[in-house]
Order: sequence, then structure tokens, then C-alpha cells
Amino acid sequence: MSFKFFSVVLGSAIILAACGSPYRYLGKTYPSTPSAELFFREADIPYAFEIMGKLDVEMPANRSTVKIQKKVMQIAADNGANVVLIDNFDLSTGGFTSAAVGGGGVGNNGGAAVASARKTRVNKNINVKATLVKYKVAQ
Repeated sequence: MSFKFFSVVLGSAIILAACGSPYRYLGKTYPSTPSAELFFREADIPYAFEIMGKLDVEMPANRSTVKIQKKVMQIAADNGANVVLIDNFDLSTGGFTSAAVGGGGVGNNGGAAVASARKTRVNKNINVKATLVKYKVAQ
């Protein structure tokens, strides 16, 4: 295998990973349900159930939490869940990015003036971790 081919394959894999979905689900899938209920404590689930799987969401903090919740509920229903059990909801800080900012111009004496500064931005994300639940009896 040539180095050029390997570089192209590796580059494509990195690009695809960077463009991945912010919604990651690991678990069982059943026929879709019309909707899923939302709970925050396992003790509040009214029927016998099984844990289907786990859903992990990471979105920029400027996204609407209402839209994130609707999407989580839709993913749950599409995978056949009756319940979304929210395990954790938090705001994280990370993914610092830095860029150089510079400029130039001609000074009063005809000389060049150059200024340079670094600008750092902190990325904040909303993280939601949920458990998808399937009732053991038809409701």
C-alpha cells in the first residue's frame, strides 16, 4: 500500500469523524413508538421495564435546550423506546481554540507598523446522558 493512498484514507476518516452526529446511541432497537415519556428518576417509571441502551448528546451551549430535548425524544421513539430517563445534564468547558490576529500599516514616518495578538476562545457544550427504556408489557 502506498503512502499517498494511506494518507488519503486516514484524512478521509478524520474528516468523517469530525462531521459525526452529536447524538450517539448504543443499545437495542425495536419498532418505533409514537412518542416516549420523559423521566428523571427510575423510581417514577410506572411499569416493569428493560434498559434498551444509552444515548449521549454533546451540542454547543448556544443551542436551544428545548430543541435538544425534542431531538432526544425523537431519537428515543425512533429506536422504539417508551421512556427517556435523563441520567445527567451539564455544561462543560473545553476545546480551547486560539488564533493569531495581526495587522500592518504605514506609520507617520513612512515605516511599517505591525501589531499582533492572540485571541483564545473557550468552547462550551451542553452534555446530556440518557437511558432509553422499553416497557416489558404493551401499554
